[in-house]
Amino acid sequence: MKALRKMKAAYGCMELVDIPEPEVTRGHVKIKVEYCGICGSDMKFYHWNMRPGLNIPIPVTFGHEYSGTVVEVGEGVEGIAVGERVVSETPEIYCGKCEQCRTGNILLCSHKRSIGYQTDGAMADYVTIRQELVHKIPENVSFKEAALCEPAAVAAHAVYDKTTVQPGDTTVIFGPGTIGLLVLQMVKAAGSRAILVGMSKDEKRLAVGKALGADEILLSDEADVPAKIKELTRGRGADAAFECSGAGAVLDQAIVSLKKMGELVIVSLFKNGEIPINTFNTLVNNEIRISGSYGQRYRGWEKVLQMMSNGQLNAEAVETDVFSLTDWERGFAKAENGEGIKILLKP
Repeated sequence: MKALRKMKAAYGCMELVDIPEPEVTRGHVKIKVEYCGICGSDMKFYHWNMRPGLNIPIPVTFGHEYSGTVVEVGEGVEGIAVGERVVSETPEIYCGKCEQCRTGNILLCSHKRSIGYQTDGAMADYVTIRQELVHKIPENVSFKEAALCEPAAVAAHAVYDKTTVQPGDTTVIFGPGTIGLLVLQMVKAAGSRAILVGMSKDEKRLAVGKALGADEILLSDEADVPAKIKELTRGRGADAAFECSGAGAVLDQAIVSLKKMGELVIVSLFKNGEIPINTFNTLVNNEIRISGSYGQRYRGWEKVLQMMSNGQLNAEAVETDVFSLTDWERGFAKAENGEGIKILLKP
């Protein structure tokens, strides 16, 4: 089969190669991939500038945001049949015994190894995955929409598990990329007023955000964002803020944009040394609560699939391009240049 693989531990060094199809082992299912998204993490692996400690084997097949059809089931698999349309969570390896695994937080397992960078992923014709990670796609949700389940579940975890956002609240989303636009839809579904913050260069992405229901659009390179948020909230400040930009300087803006006892959720990953926080006194004096939000949880996958089915989540609004797997270089080039929003590859 064809697979897009990282061949060397250095910048670039990716090739579309022929490798054997994965064999189905006990408790696993084999999935024919329909679509696979290019994630920001994929770009970090492409550049080989990701955070240390990931223990990435080389070569390895990219891809962890995908949808597909079950073509084979292994011994011991129950409740999943050949022909079913599915998506899956990403941690192919985890211990199942530690505190995090036993409390449903398997992405935090110290032994966790995820598809797409620590084990072979879904930028290929086929991928195999543990049966307990599989979720079935509702009949009225397309493969293309379902390919956004992983980032949508990331957004759901940030909003519904990490904050107390309620109807009537004001939330601020920093960064109009894929995650930011999905977080926007989550807070709107919760009944919150949403302020989306970007830069002038993000004009097209911000327009998508406006169409998805953003109540206010602010440009951080043209306005004093914290002052404007205070103005929009009658001096009170926002109830919650979500950092989805990956720009360290945004943290200061977010902290001083919040009300006293407001909530800041950090979804992005930053480069080492790029997280200056000069507002620690405000953080302490106003009792701001900061949470890190990493990955997704089982319930979030079921939630976002239902939201797609109900029409509460518009995944296709953030999907701007589809390239064939054989044309992967164009897809990665567009992602690297910041063009489009979510770019999909189709084997």
